[in-house]
Amino acid sequence: MKRLFEGLFLLLLIAGGFLWYNSSYKITPNAALSALSESSSQQYSDYVLEFSYPVGWQVEKMNISGNEVLHHVNYYDPAGSAHGFIQVWAASKPLKQFLNESLHSPASSSKLQNFSMMPSRVEDKEGYLIAYERESKDRVMVAREFFFTKDKRVYRVSLFVPKENWVSEKENVLKEMTASLKLKY
Repeated sequence: MKRLFEGLFLLLLIAGGFLWYNSSYKITPNAALSALSESSSQQYSDYVLEFSYPVGWQVEKMNISGNEVLHHVNYYDPAGSAHGFIQVWAASKPLKQFLNESLHSPASSSKLQNFSMMPSRVEDKEGYLIAYERESKDRVMVAREFFFTKDKRVYRVSLFVPKENWVSEKENVLKEMTASLKLKY
């Protein structure tokens, strides 16, 4: 009889510990899958640049005509949780002047909210981290963009996330992609 009570006590103790652990560390399957997919990466490479991006995302190079944007690569999560791009621009001005003129154009500033521009460094890249929200067709998008210059070119790494899906960890995706960015010319 004593062994039966010890066995029941041990079973209750294990079950109680399991319930406590489960309620204390709520990890939904979606959160676990998201963390897993964003912590591992795949590589994109072309004749201008290479970078890492989250597993499951898709990347496509876009042909852009004109003199200012020299190279454009889109990336996105097919589930719609985020998208962005990397651009290479011809730099005819200092970076801060380039950004200020771009931001004060009528097309840029009309719908920006919660705007900030801070000097920032990601690995060996010094530039500016720009954060804002912008109303799109049917929702508000949270944006994080990192701009830096090298060899008379402006590099722009952008990430856009629907406001309802924004979590601060998404900024790490931008920083990791920027840190992994290698320039070939």
